[in-house]
Formats: sequence, C-alpha cells, structure tokens
Amino acid sequence: MEEKIGNLKYLKKREINRLKKLGIETIEDCFYYFPNRYEDFSKISKISEAEIGVPVTIQGKIENVKNLFVRGGKILTEVEISDSTSKLKAIFYNQPFLKNVFKKGDCFSFSGKIVEKRGIFYLQHPVFEKIPKFPHFKLLHTGKIIPIYPETKGITTKWIREKISLILKNEIWRAKEFLPEKILKKLSLIPLKDAILKIHFPEKEEDIKISRFRFAFEELFLLEIEVLKEKLKVKKKRAYPLKIQVETIKNFIKSLPFELTESQKRETWRMLKEMEKNVPMNRLLQGDVGSGKTLVATILALNCAKNDYQSAMVVPTEILAAQHYKRIFEMLEPFEKRIGILTKGYSEFGGTKIKKEEMVKKIKEGEVKILIGTHSLFEEKIEFQKLAFLIFDEQHKFGVEQRRRLLEKQKILPHFLSMTATPIPRTLALTIFGDLDISLLKELPCGKREIKIEVVLPKEEKRVFEFIREKVKEREQVFFVCPRIEFSQKGRLFSEVKTVKEQHSLLRKIFPEFKIGILYGKMDTKEKEIVMRQFEERFLDILVATNVIEEGIDLPQVNVLVVQNAEMFGLSQLYQLMGRIGRSGKKAYCFLITHLPTKKSAQRIEALLSSKNALELAEKDLEIRGPGELLGEKQTGRLDLKVAKLTDLSLIELAREKAKEILREDPNLKKYSELKEKLSKRRKIYFV
Repeated sequence: MEEKIGNLKYLKKREINRLKKLGIETIEDCFYYFPNRYEDFSKISKISEAEIGVPVTIQGKIENVKNLFVRGGKILTEVEISDSTSKLKAIFYNQPFLKNVFKKGDCFSFSGKIVEKRGIFYLQHPVFEKIPKFPHFKLLHTGKIIPIYPETKGITTKWIREKISLILKNEIWRAKEFLPEKILKKLSLIPLKDAILKIHFPEKEEDIKISRFRFAFEELFLLEIEVLKEKLKVKKKRAYPLKIQVETIKNFIKSLPFELTESQKRETWRMLKEMEKNVPMNRLLQGDVGSGKTLVATILALNCAKNDYQSAMVVPTEILAAQHYKRIFEMLEPFEKRIGILTKGYSEFGGTKIKKEEMVKKIKEGEVKILIGTHSLFEEKIEFQKLAFLIFDEQHKFGVEQRRRLLEKQKILPHFLSMTATPIPRTLALTIFGDLDISLLKELPCGKREIKIEVVLPKEEKRVFEFIREKVKEREQVFFVCPRIEFSQKGRLFSEVKTVKEQHSLLRKIFPEFKIGILYGKMDTKEKEIVMRQFEERFLDILVATNVIEEGIDLPQVNVLVVQNAEMFGLSQLYQLMGRIGRSGKKAYCFLITHLPTKKSAQRIEALLSSKNALELAEKDLEIRGPGELLGEKQTGRLDLKVAKLTDLSLIELAREKAKEILREDPNLKKYSELKEKLSKRRKIYFV
C-alpha cells in the first residue's frame, strides 16, 4: 500500500498532480481518503412514478437539449428526457457546454430530486452519467448510494469518485490485513479489503455502518497501542530516586493554617512513594479550582529540593507564574529559600529581583532548586544541572512539542506531574495524555462551595448592577468577565457583544463611586502585576477581565462573578470561571448574562445548572462541543482521527481493552508482524 501513485501507469501526470493536491501520495492514502457523506440514489424510478422532493434516479433517452438566456444574465441548459411512461426536464445553470454532452437519442441516468414550480416538474442540477450500449456496465455516479468526498478548488467529488474507483479496481489486492485475527472475530469486524470497498462504494446503508465501525475501531486501537507502548517505554527509562524527607514534610504540613484533605494526603503520599524509585513517575493530577493541586506539587518540589535536585513548574501565564511564586515562596521560606521565577519579562531568586542572564546561570549551576516560569523555560539557553521533577499546570495549553523539547535536554528523565482543573472524562484523559497515570482530588479544603447561578437577559441587567452595588458596599469584590475580543469580527453578529474595554467604560459610568480595574491578555506584564496587586489589596472593587482569570488567578476573597455574553463561553470555561469564586467558604453568586443564545449555548448553560459533579459536566461538554474545544486543538488535532470520535468513550474503552490484551500477551508484537509494520509506518505521535 506504500506504492506511490506516481508509479501507476494508468494515471496521467495531470491526474497524479491533482490527487497529490488532495494529499493522496500513495495507494494507502487513496484507500483512506474516505467520503465525508453519502447520497442515496439507489431508488430507480419511472418518470410517472417519481415523487417530488425524494432522492431518485431516472433513466431515459435524450429528446431535446437547448440553452436559454434567463434574467440576471444566466444561461439555463434544459434537457428533455423520456422513458416508457412519460417525459421530464432536467435543468442546469451556467453550464452551456452541456449542450454538447447530451446528444439526442443517447441514454442517460440522472440522480437528484424532482422539484415543482408553477405546475412544471423538473430535476434541478442532477448528477448524471451516460449509459453505454455494451452489457454489464456498472453505474458509478447514479442509481446507487453515492460517496461524496472532501473537495478542493478545481477538483470535484465526481472526478475524485472516478479516480478512487479506478485505483480500487486495480490495486485493492494490495490491502493487507494487520488487525489480529482474534480481534476481528471477537468484535465481528469486517476484513480490511471489504471495509475499503464498502466505505467507498456501499451497496446498502449497513455497509457504511460496518465499514465505518471497522475504521473507527482501527484508528483508536492503533492509537491505544501507541499510548500503551509509550507507557512501557517510559517505565524502562531512569529517573533520579528521591528519598522521602519525612521530618521536613511533616513540619511543613504542620506549618500550614489548614488541614490537608484526605485526597491531598493520599495522592501526595502515592506520588512521594513513586518518586522514591528510579523509574520516572508520570501523572495527571485532576481537581477542581481550589482543590489544592498546587499545594501537592509544592510538597513534592520541597522533597525534591531537600534531595539536592531541581524542580520546574511551567504555567500558562505570567500572572499565574507570579502568583505561584509569591505563594510558594511564602509557604516554603522557613524550609527552602532557593526558589526562583523566570518569565519573559521578569526574574527573581530567593525574594530578590535579578537579571535574566544571572538567573539562567544559577539554573545551570543548580543553585535554583524550585523554578516557576512560563514558556520561557522552553528556550534553548535554559539548561538545568539536575532536573528531577517537572510540573505542567494545564498541560493542554502547551504544545506537545514544547514539553518534548524541554525533556530532550535531560540525560535522566525527570518525574513528571501534569495538573489540570479542566474536568476530563477518565477514558478520554487516558487517551489524550498518553503515558500518564491519573490522580484525582475529590474534596475542597473549605468544603463544598455554595454558588447560586442565575441566567440573566440584557433587560434584567439593572437588577444585577443593583446587587453588585449592595455587595461592594458590604466590602465584597466582583469579577466581571467578557469574551476575548477587541472588535467586531466579519461574518458574526457582534453588535450585542461587549468587549472588556467597552464593559470597563460602561461600568465606570454606572458605578462612579467605585474603583474599577481592567485586565486582559495583551497588557504588558508590569501593568498586569499592578492591577492584580491593587485588586488583591482591595484598592479595586470590581475587576473587568477577559477569561484570563480562568487560567489560575488565585483570589479567594472574591464571591461575585458576572459573565457577559455567557453564550460565547464553553462549558468547561464557565465551570473554571465559577471556580474562581466562593473559595473562602462564603456563599457566592454567579450571573450569566446571555445576549444571542444559540441551541448549543442553551445546552451548555442547562448542563451547568443540572450537573451533579465536574466529571458529569465534562462528559456533557465533550458531547456538546467536542474534544478540540475542551482540550485544545494542539492536543486533539495531532491524533489525526478520520472516522473515530473522541466523544465515543465506549469505543475508546473497547479499543484500549483490546490493545492491553495484545500487549500483555506479546509486548514486542513478535507474533503480530503486520501490526508492528503498520505502527512503524505511522506518523510519530509524542506523548512525552
């Protein structure tokens, strides 16, 4: 199947170039260039019996063809067809050349829908093909279920259909089965050759169903095999063993002004035990906003430092990096002061601001034991002396290549912890995050939050503003969140969308007596820091922001959140925004102001109101929006799935189970040479 299409003698050079334009370079590419939908024209009817508006195929003789000029300068080609029962017209717009295609007396097959206008019945822009006089001719474009392919400029689905049919006819013998025979039998999957033929040219609806199921399973099975093999590979690598510094950890936990939750205790101990080994720990730590993920990471980093090794925590934004540094330094100061921060615009070590060059030197010489930073840590010049522990906060906001680039510099693999507040169904997390084991923080340190959620229409905004006025008078603070846009975007109705700057200006007029700040992603680091400090120290009453606050801004005293144009936010985004309030144990209030509600946005808000927990919410978000928006295209796009959907959790689970069975029986796939060969030729997917 690796044969290049350029070697096929029956294809002209121009045809080869057009196929390459579609991404078809090899015979395998052709086999896997699947239709994105189908038209069922299998009902062949006499003209007198054909129904209006129903897909149908009419076969008859050409009686007459003429081109007519109609209003607007268009040319209408009118073709009169007859069969043994009646006559019918087919019309085509702006294709005058068709007058030379249809010859009187020739037989043609037409597929489409009959429409009626002012008592006249006709086929409008039908698909057609000539019926030759020789016997045993098979129709390709009409009279059957027709595959519709993804097109590109100048290349029609009809042309693609012809070429794929030609290549399949000559090359299908090359399709070599690679799925294990026992899996094919157990799951009643059709063989590869049959699946290719049926997905491209199905004879009945069932053919589409069984072929697509085969390919969906195949995609997920290959992916899961890669995931599990990667996990086995990581287990063979070496890491720095970190002895548990029991007394230091006990004293640190005693110094905290609160008790650790049972989940925090359990997962911290589990990870400390794993990091004692010289095999890399690879974990995903899930937990709601405020569940204490950063504290778990801090304990592990402290233990690492006391073993005289280095830790690095990578976070998505400079604001979050500054907050983490400040909190971690305050907590650890009596136990460990060799802590630093490095972002694009700022570097500090042990509580003292230093030049970036000096910080880079301290990292390389091993003086910095705990480093917090943004994507700046991926820069080529950053080198660690002994990086034993790497932490990613919201890993899916980074490219997989970035993480890999950082790890490639290390001779010995660091223990790895990825933290996320994005609720992700376990099955999906196991697939997306590859080699990671999963830990979950179930409780919140302050107990269950009480958040009253209310959906508000624009005409009711005044009531919300009065509520805000009363709360601010009571010394409460308010988050006011707007969508991340600066100006109207072409093709969408943005007249009702309030940008962060517009909202800030409006609120200053409504609340002249209050101090109102503004925060958005494009502000420079210094400005952001000033605004955050002012809000944290209560110099500001209201903070108008984009959903930059979703990315980890930690201000537990805030209990009121207003989301403007809530219909433009995803379910997980809304959930994480809500996680920013009610963290002090007080009752919190969330107002979702909706201007242009769509069916999907209504579903999201309904799910938010009805879900019992984060994981139930995650499954609903996955269903409504898909994994790309939930986890980011960087994470999901690299998986290159054509048929399978990451929303099909039961099929993912099945594929994973079968992949485990095969690898348990034969980790090196010695008995499955075809499968091994198939995996070796796939585009490499990096999980580390």
